[in-house]
Amino acid sequence: MNEIQDTKDLIGVVMDFMSGTPWESDYKARLERLSDLCEMPCELAIAGKVKAGKSSFLNALLGVDLAMVGTTETTATINYFKYGFPEDPNRPVVVYWNDGRKPEAQTKEFLDSLQGHGKDVLERAEKIDHLEYLCPNDILKKITLIDTPGVGSVEDIHEQRAADYFNPQQVALRERHAKQSESLTNGADAVVYISTPVPESNARKFFGEYIPNISAFNALGVMTQIDKQDNAGPEVIHRMVNTLASSFRRELSTVVPVSSGVYHAVKKLQANGALEELQRKIRQIPEGKFQKRFVTIQNAEAFCKPEQEAYQKFYDSCGLPYETRVAMSADMPWRVFYTIAIALYYKELDDAVEYLIDYSGMEKVMTILEKQFFSRSHAIRCSKIVKEIQEMLVYLKNVVLPELKSQSLSREEYFRVVDFAKECFNMEMLDSLKRLIDKSIPALEMCDRFSVEIDTLLVKADELRENMTGKEKSSEGLHLLSKMSNMLRNEQEVEELEILFGKYIDKTVSKDRTYLITRQRIWYARSQRVQNNKELSKLITLAYTMYGKLLND
Repeated sequence: MNEIQDTKDLIGVVMDFMSGTPWESDYKARLERLSDLCEMPCELAIAGKVKAGKSSFLNALLGVDLAMVGTTETTATINYFKYGFPEDPNRPVVVYWNDGRKPEAQTKEFLDSLQGHGKDVLERAEKIDHLEYLCPNDILKKITLIDTPGVGSVEDIHEQRAADYFNPQQVALRERHAKQSESLTNGADAVVYISTPVPESNARKFFGEYIPNISAFNALGVMTQIDKQDNAGPEVIHRMVNTLASSFRRELSTVVPVSSGVYHAVKKLQANGALEELQRKIRQIPEGKFQKRFVTIQNAEAFCKPEQEAYQKFYDSCGLPYETRVAMSADMPWRVFYTIAIALYYKELDDAVEYLIDYSGMEKVMTILEKQFFSRSHAIRCSKIVKEIQEMLVYLKNVVLPELKSQSLSREEYFRVVDFAKECFNMEMLDSLKRLIDKSIPALEMCDRFSVEIDTLLVKADELRENMTGKEKSSEGLHLLSKMSNMLRNEQEVEELEILFGKYIDKTVSKDRTYLITRQRIWYARSQRVQNNKELSKLITLAYTMYGKLLND
């Protein structure tokens, strides 16, 4: 199917219907806007709490160093990433002001000036509506990525209250950023929710208030900064992911652990040919000393700062003077460099790269994004547009039409009053009034015709939306499950179908033939008892169909 054309055709039919109604002028502009939106890329918002690693994740995803990353909360809060080439490579970002100035291209130095909480920074940020980047990455041909402001603060609450008291301008800016984030995520077609390994206590509020229109079907969780977890092996990280996924089972399709910093750094070192040289230098540390002097210390000051005299003498004796060590770690965060250095020390170069890329989790994320978002970007965007049309039509049927019908009951009474007044008032004026009544208050039979036509349009919209969200059996199953999970018997059944329909990257259905036959028979028997519920019947039918496919495979 052609989602864009089919959606535009539906909008055309709705506009034709509207042209014969009293509310045509109220909806014409809105429908034209929806028609234009069909052609635009799907919007994927990178959302979550401040300092959870949203910008680092986005930079790693696109292979750029554009989204601002800093040690403090960044104040240039909204970044749109679209496909294209900047006119001037030295001015990679266009600033859209909210004080009436024309948009203008700016430098990377200007972006760096938007970090921190100084008075001049806050005043500059207050005048900015959003930033727009043009980036020649193929991902952006299908998707517009939005680096959202983030919500909440990482600062201690008591310290923050004091800071707010002395700096009310910062409070106003934070409130504006929160509102902008809410607006962006409400308007997004899909969301990647970024969280640290320990979910924030009020994170569920984010889903309830900021993205209530996004279902788990279109929301992916990313657990960032796994490189910062001391002694966190695969099993520990796996437990962290399961805890986070369990906390947001209804809100996220799955959760993937990542170190976007490690991935981005490895890719850059590969591109400039520096990995081999970095490995050669780190291996200058004697094997018997590396564990004690580097691995167990986990201290940037010991490696990169001259204040630690004992360590400086040791590294100097290894042929790694201070300037060399600083160059080795370059602009990498310490834990990123630490993770890469250990892999390069103990593994051969190709094996180290393969390990680090796999450890970073970014390629897993990209695979999921391609399957879940990029490959169905038109369907996501158009499905949301069709949903908006459905809501519009339901409002007309349930709110506007009843009001119109109540007025229609008085229509003939209005006409009798006008006819009676003709003996006393200007005939031409009264005829105009009669025409106005006729146009504004349709007859009851006209209202009934409107109701029937709206029902027909709702059926067309529902069929179109179902086709777009159910292009693949597994996707259709997750879509139905998100709506019907409360109709199943228990949480075990919900999780069984989540695994069956491919919600989790680390859980698969048992290949045991006896198990598959048993589950297929159980779901087939269930399907015979829910014929009166169309969607639940469809969900259960998909379940035993999927089990049958697994048996055949």
